[in-house]
Amino acid sequence: VNEKDSDKIQGMVQIVEVANKLRMQQLDIKTVDNDLVPIRNELNLLYDEFIKEHGYLNKGINVKLFEDDVFAPFLLSLEKNYNKGISAESAKAAGVSYQKEYAEKSDIFFIRTQSPYNSPIKADSFEDALHIALTEKAYVDLNYISSLVNKPVDDITKYLSSKGFIFN
Repeated sequence: VNEKDSDKIQGMVQIVEVANKLRMQQLDIKTVDNDLVPIRNELNLLYDEFIKEHGYLNKGINVKLFEDDVFAPFLLSLEKNYNKGISAESAKAAGVSYQKEYAEKSDIFFIRTQSPYNSPIKADSFEDALHIALTEKAYVDLNYISSLVNKPVDDITKYLSSKGFIFN
């Protein structure tokens, strides 16, 4: 790998690191949107500097340089609507118009794209509460189901037994 390609790879690694930092911060339950602004600004700056110097992330040579990295799909997803364009020479030969290379930044550059997971705190029915309990706890937790539907455990037990969902 020559020095220019090494610089590109280092730039892409930096972009991935900051983008991942932003993703993880978005998933932190204590993070408010204003906390994301400095990280988002850093990501925008790194990206803008990279494309000014090396072209779009989805440009063929950049894709090739990073293709073996586990984060390559994530890096490439930071751009949407990539169009490699058509050079003036190729356009003339094909009888079509010149088209400039183009890509747009993905939403993560502008808005929160992920939110922390919040466990359900209520359910509309005993069946829904049962499904939530099985998903959240991996077993039938009657006290948890009771808290979701705000009904006594005895009522839940009778109903779920009558439907064949649980056995006494």
